[in-house]
Formats: sequence, structure tokens, C-alpha cells
Amino acid sequence: MTNKDPKLLNGIRVIEMASYISGPLAGSLLCELGAEVIKLEHPPTGDPFRGWGSAESPRASFMAYNTNKASVCVDWVEERSWFDNLLRSSDILLSNFRPATQIKLGLTFDHLKKINPKLVVCNITGFGQNGELAERPCYDAVAQAVSGLMSQLTDLDNPQCIGPPLSDSVAGLYSAIGILAALVERQQTGLGRAVDVSMVGSSLSLIRNAVGSELLENAPSGKRTRAMSSQSYAFVGSDGKVFVVHLSTPQKFWLALLDTVERPELAVLDNYKDKKGRIKHYDSLQKELQAEFSKATREEWLRRLTEHDVPCGPVLSPAEAATNPVIFKEVGTDPAAQFELSKRSWLDGLDSGTLSTAPSIGADNERFGLARLNTTSTR
Repeated sequence: MTNKDPKLLNGIRVIEMASYISGPLAGSLLCELGAEVIKLEHPPTGDPFRGWGSAESPRASFMAYNTNKASVCVDWVEERSWFDNLLRSSDILLSNFRPATQIKLGLTFDHLKKINPKLVVCNITGFGQNGELAERPCYDAVAQAVSGLMSQLTDLDNPQCIGPPLSDSVAGLYSAIGILAALVERQQTGLGRAVDVSMVGSSLSLIRNAVGSELLENAPSGKRTRAMSSQSYAFVGSDGKVFVVHLSTPQKFWLALLDTVERPELAVLDNYKDKKGRIKHYDSLQKELQAEFSKATREEWLRRLTEHDVPCGPVLSPAEAATNPVIFKEVGTDPAAQFELSKRSWLDGLDSGTLSTAPSIGADNERFGLARLNTTSTR
């Protein structure tokens, strides 16, 4: 792609009736590809993820998943005629309701296809559409735990919920993929379809290598298993800054690393001469190499490792990564622009369009024929 390319989803209209992260992330990805995304929010407060920010100045966590969308604040149950008309002019309905709520609100695919047979209906649940867990509430930590993902991230002897919202995020990613596939199918059939995505199922799919190892090879896995098998290491330079080395399978990277630290004798030691030995003796090798890497700064080691073609990189903070001109060109100095561009960095050359903040609640009501907000209505 180039910046001169048209937006890939130009002309596609998405109704987003989702809150928090998973659904809004899927909507954000479609928006970044050029779709028109209309976020329907229930009065008076809208998406609960607006959190501590005011309606005029939403917090960064809300902005992360909602910039460049339109916001319509409406009790669409009371305004069902208006809502059905919007459905007729739309291509995708995106939500994250429990199955019973979908039925109660008339948002199932079987119901909506009668209004618009071309509509792609994507709903994200915690545990799927069926089964005894289907109606249980589910958030990121719960999905991480039940799917097995958390067991790969935390020390089970001292468990903690850590890191970014991976279960929310992967559910949003898979939803966007499913929606795009449904749009391709629609080109052939002329009909929409249901796209049902669960947070637990998405998270389980994310750790398919660990599942395969345990089921097919009877090899237990944990938070250090992947690092050991892939030969990934984290080291600290003399300046206290952290960097990583990923040796993978090719022997050439292992030998190049030894050339870098000037320890060629390690290549012939029984414990380290092949990958199997290096996996078994991972901890002792880590200590051997850390002793060498303590002799120079991170910058110096990254320079030497790069000269020897060893896969390596610094451990950066989110802000450092988003403003790194080596990774992202023309990031500028405006934090808001840097933030927006960082979200679009997943596809090279993606047309960023006009940078904007997340909409205030009901900012686009008038444009969609709802001139006055009904902020006192309750469901």
C-alpha cells in the first residue's frame, strides 16, 4: 500500500453497539481501513469506558479505541423505527452483548436479516453463544484465566493479573477478521451472515502452540516455556537498560552471538552445542551471557549484535516505541498526533486520513436525524 491508495473499506457503514475494548477495537480497525463507523451510545453516559474523562474530554483509554468514529446518543429501543432505517443503510452491526440480551433486544441475526438481508452481524461474547457459561459476565482477566492464556503469563505460585488486555484485544482482532471474511462472502452470495466470536475461544486460539504441546506431546507449558523453546533472552546492559535477543532455531544466530561476546568456546560445550542442550540449560546459559553483557551499555551491545546479524532489540516503553523515528517515520512532536499514528502503524502505508479525537457523546445526533438528545430516557 501507499499513502495515495484509497481507503480499502470506503463506502462500508458499521453500526457499533459495543462498549469497553473488544468490540470498539474491532470497530476501530474497520474505521482505520476506511469504513464509516457509527457508535450508538445509550443515554445519558454512553460507553462506560469513557470512564473518568468528561464528555468533552474523554480519557486516553477511551480514545485508544474510538477516534474518528461518529457518536449517536439514542435510546434505540424507543427509537426502533429510526434504528431499523439505519440498519437498512448499513453493512455491519457490531456488538458485545450476552446471548439472552441479543434475543431480548431483537439483535439476533435471524431477526436482523429480515430487516436487511445483506447485513453482517458480529457479536462478541465471553463464553460463546451456547453452553452453561454463555450468560455469565466476562471481562479480560476472566477470559485470560479460563482460556489458559493467563497460565502462560504469570507465576502460578505467586499469581497476578498482569500486562495489557490480551483477551479483549484478540477477540477484537478476530472479530475484524471474521467481518472482513463475511464481506468477501457477501460479494459472492449477496447475503450477510452471523459472525460470533468469544473472548475465551479467541484467547485459546492465541496459545495454540501451548495447547498442542500439552495435548499431543504431554509437555506441560508455562510462562517461560516459549522463551526457552524459542531461545529468547532478556539481558541488562551496564547502564541498567534492558534488551532482548531471539536466537530461534538457526544455528547461525547462536554462533553469531558467541562471536559478538567473544565466547566461541561455549559452542563446543556439551550443555550448549545444540538447541536441545541450550533449552535444558537455559538458566545457566542466561547467567553466562548476562555476565558478558554487563560489560557494556545496551546501545553498544545492540550495535555489535546488529553488526553480527543477531536478532535483537531494546525494551522500550509504549511512549518510547510510539515516538521512535527509527521505527516510525515522521512521528512529529505533537503527542496527540503521535498517539493516533501509533494506532495505525499495524499496516504499512495505511491512509491515516484526518486525525481527530474521540467524539463527545451524541456529537453526531443531528447529522443522523436526531437533533435533540434524550438524556433522561432509561431502558
